[in-house]
Amino acid sequence: MRTRITIFPTDASNRCKLVGDYTLQVCSEGIHLLNCTTEQLLYDWPYKMIRRYGRSKNDFTIEAGSRCASGEGTFTFKSSVPEEIFQQVDRIRAHLSQLSNIEGVKKPSQSMGNEYVDVGTCITYAELADFGVQPRAMGASRVQPGQSYADQPTEYSTIVFE
Repeated sequence: MRTRITIFPTDASNRCKLVGDYTLQVCSEGIHLLNCTTEQLLYDWPYKMIRRYGRSKNDFTIEAGSRCASGEGTFTFKSSVPEEIFQQVDRIRAHLSQLSNIEGVKKPSQSMGNEYVDVGTCITYAELADFGVQPRAMGASRVQPGQSYADQPTEYSTIVFE
């Protein structure tokens, strides 16, 4: 999937000197940011290195990990199709998760007393809180046990970074 996007200014996008319009490509290995005119790859974010992702009415957001070429930080892309981007990323990540289960890759265990699970890394929100990070689902106070944000209705799938 390819779509034209506009970078919303964030600390991370400013550090990477990203301003204006680009092409966002959702691939089987990650999300690619391309120059609109030359189609040159500028940045890529492998799924394994994306901490969180979400969408709102007009944008799609990722939180990149420190091992990404862009460095860590939040990148927000204004788009006419944020829901489609989110669904495509969700489908690919679900497929990759199934493949890793088939290959016998052990996932980190979840905390029994915590109902929040980060969709990107299977780290519980209790573990994230230890690092001082506590994203929340917009319009929701709880995510059902054993489910990720992707399993919730649309308004629950948007992650707000505070």
